[in-house]
Amino acid sequence: MKVLLDQMTSYLRRTLQTELARPRLWRGAQGIPRHLNESFVIYQSELLGMPCLLVVLRGAAEPTPTELKTHLRLIEAKAALPTIYVQQSIRANERQRLIDQHIAFVVPERQLFLPPLGIDLREHYLARANVDDEVLSPSAQLVFLGQLMRLWPDGLNASDFARLLGYSPMTMSRIKRELQSHTLAGSSLPAGLLWKQAQPILRSPLRQKLWIRNPREEWRGYPLAGLSALAWRTMLSPPKQEVRAIGEQAWRALPGRGQLQVELEYTPDALELELWKYNPQLLNTVETRNPMHADNSNETSVDPYSLYLSLRGHSDERVEIALNEMMENFNV
Repeated sequence: MKVLLDQMTSYLRRTLQTELARPRLWRGAQGIPRHLNESFVIYQSELLGMPCLLVVLRGAAEPTPTELKTHLRLIEAKAALPTIYVQQSIRANERQRLIDQHIAFVVPERQLFLPPLGIDLREHYLARANVDDEVLSPSAQLVFLGQLMRLWPDGLNASDFARLLGYSPMTMSRIKRELQSHTLAGSSLPAGLLWKQAQPILRSPLRQKLWIRNPREEWRGYPLAGLSALAWRTMLSPPKQEVRAIGEQAWRALPGRGQLQVELEYTPDALELELWKYNPQLLNTVETRNPMHADNSNETSVDPYSLYLSLRGHSDERVEIALNEMMENFNV
């Protein structure tokens, strides 16, 4: 295992010019089904500022891409972290099936496919991949949206900013470089114009959806999201099932999470929980609620910008109309 991880580290250093944080055995492995522990060794690491799990086959029979997708989604649901499948070799046709299934993987010296980071480095194409220059990282997007809403106090130095957001100083330095490269840092343009300019490089904050069969009362402390939030902000009718959002780190640290009845597919009469790539509660202090909901003053919603990005391109025309109405009311 160590040899394979060392090869992966070297491969990423050359191709992405970045360091993989030292992999360590994932402590949450005790909470997943035994057959997964028998099939895989799971490490926790960090790549380009994104915490992740490295899932390495123990040497047993290699699962089919469909089986692997099921295994990885179960691990992701438990950890609230994206997974990266690491293998010494994968047949070319199998690699294509992994790509079709949208499974992140690395085959050192051959290919890497990391959709959460916008990277697809194909065989014989080992030039530098720049984490998809056309897309902001989740952490940079959070900072940018906070700037649009004037949430961050003036005069903060990098260390104070890092503590405020829960990021490391190294991550804050990377965020600054990202925003500067897209001329989004310290711009004097009006917020509405900046928002429109940044549209092509912004992405949905949604990482994964879960359905909680036995939600507790304290779930109301997390902001409304999805169609629930859009209905709260506009005249759209609310969905039958409530939708709320929680950041990945908050989900991992949630007390008693192991006792929750979590489903990976739509489940009637369950709370729909969106796991976000960044903490939605850092952006939900600016509120523009529909007056018809003013009596529900204790409720909160995710911010309009992130909500728009999470529902952009929805198949229901009524949702698209409500989204545009919300952004117009938000003076964008």
